[in-house]
Amino acid sequence: MINQRDNRKKRGRPKVSQKKNINVTVRCNTIEKKLIQDSARKLNTSVSVYLRELGLKGAAKIKLKTLPKEVLQFTGTLHHITATLNLIARKRNSAEDLNAMDRALINQQMRTVQRIVEEIKTYLK
Repeated sequence: MINQRDNRKKRGRPKVSQKKNINVTVRCNTIEKKLIQDSARKLNTSVSVYLRELGLKGAAKIKLKTLPKEVLQFTGTLHHITATLNLIARKRNSAEDLNAMDRALINQQMRTVQRIVEEIKTYLK
């Protein structure tokens, strides 16, 4: 029984090579804390990463990961479609019939998926 547990694949977050498990305390007043938090937020990072970069490199220059507007819209559309498919699957698994509104929604989502596929094909040509 113990050997079977050891042979199973591990799940979850992958282990890091050097764990950051040492705390460094920084004393500041409330205004300074807010300024540090705002500076970290502007760089789209945590306070911990911001202060570590500032202390080690003398400046906190974090690369911002930004996606184009089209990619964000595409992601939003895909999330909307998956939510609709989840609703359909839930109804079908509970043995409920789809009503006219659900069928119309399915057809609309199907047309949206077809349009997205065509846009991807034209982009890749």
